[in-house]
Amino acid sequence: MPLAAALTLSCRTTPPDPLDSCVPADTIVLAGADLNQLRHSPVYSKLPVTPAEGASKMLLAFNGKELLIIAQGPFRAAPAGWTLVEPGLAVTGSDAQIHAAVATHADRRATKPAVLSQAARIPANKPVWIVTQGGIALPLSGNGENLNPLLAKSQYAWLTLTLTPQVEIDATFAGATDDAAAGIEKTLRGFLELAKMGEKRDAEARSILDSVRIERDKANVRASVSVSPEQFGKLVDSITR
Repeated sequence: MPLAAALTLSCRTTPPDPLDSCVPADTIVLAGADLNQLRHSPVYSKLPVTPAEGASKMLLAFNGKELLIIAQGPFRAAPAGWTLVEPGLAVTGSDAQIHAAVATHADRRATKPAVLSQAARIPANKPVWIVTQGGIALPLSGNGENLNPLLAKSQYAWLTLTLTPQVEIDATFAGATDDAAAGIEKTLRGFLELAKMGEKRDAEARSILDSVRIERDKANVRASVSVSPEQFGKLVDSITR
């Protein structure tokens, strides 16, 4: 099932996560991780930040310049380098981001970013997910820079990981129109070709990239691939370096 359809049919039905209460209004990229599911998986070592000691869940909120990390766990006091918002909830980041998170948590009427409502559509069984606003350019480097043309043409983009025990990766880019989606698909195929060109000496990495499935359904473009945990590391390295 395409991720866009899954997001519609299988969205979270549980109450809002406590971590959501700390997401500042200027957030344009939001990522979540269920650390209890990931802790003994090779995916855990690929997390871009170090979780707070004992944390069970984590959110990463990025406003285009600064990163805020929100953690849930059995915290009675703030972990080293973190600020306790309330028992069981802690944040870390710049002073401005911490202030924004604490203020947002305290004010139930605070404006919520659009990416938060999009994240609420992601099925609860996804241990890793990312939602990003479209029409933006992120400070990416290496092959990752090639993702910006995709985001520029999208309204929103979602990425999810499922451990089954294979790592199932799904990314969906939502275009404003069918024609916009056609442009996204063309750009995505070009991005994969560039990534493969960078793997001339690594047959396995090229094989992984060759196995990525791309499909377009009206205004949505989906890319998906199933890889082993070991291959997942290679795929991340191919895209980010």
